[in-house]
Amino acid sequence: EAIIANGGHEFPLILAQQHSQGGGTEIFIHMPIAGHLFAASTGIFEQLGLNVADARIITSSKDYAFDTYVLLEEDGEAISNNQRIEDIINRLRHELVQTDFTNKQANRRTTRQLKHFKTHTRVSFNQDEHNHRTVMELITADRPGLLSKVGLALMECDVNLQNAKITTVGERVEDVFFISDNNQQPIKDEELLDKLRNSIIAFLDN
Repeated sequence: EAIIANGGHEFPLILAQQHSQGGGTEIFIHMPIAGHLFAASTGIFEQLGLNVADARIITSSKDYAFDTYVLLEEDGEAISNNQRIEDIINRLRHELVQTDFTNKQANRRTTRQLKHFKTHTRVSFNQDEHNHRTVMELITADRPGLLSKVGLALMECDVNLQNAKITTVGERVEDVFFISDNNQQPIKDEELLDKLRNSIIAFLDN
């Protein structure tokens, strides 16, 4: 209803509502797809001290983003302050209209509990020829800023993000990213896949 009412006049279109399950706050972003969208959005959440409990990244066939993030405060509580939600929306609007992306990651510390939970980062790839994309699976330990670091690695390697499924079980992250090259085709260049794998590991484990 909001997209129809907007009529393509205002981008990004950003909406917020309380998540019906789990107690988080849903942030919905609709706009023409941009290479910095995922990295910028998750980077803003990181700067604001928010945790991404779930994410659904969807790109339409006409290159529009339909992205939904479920956010929690750093202590795991829902966002209850309306002014806080308005601040999140305003920050997103300001940053996402910028054409030049600047990495402004915050330096949040990993909690003592997470420091003791060791999971070496693993990145694997499979080809989904039917849907013209490559499936990237990431298994690692949860930590502050994880998604924004993945977003930076994707930007660094000039790889497009078509879709994502974010899953955190305790301190273990098992995320799936559906990616493609600039021609919206599966990535078959082994050198590029190795570069992306090494970039993600470098961002996360260093």
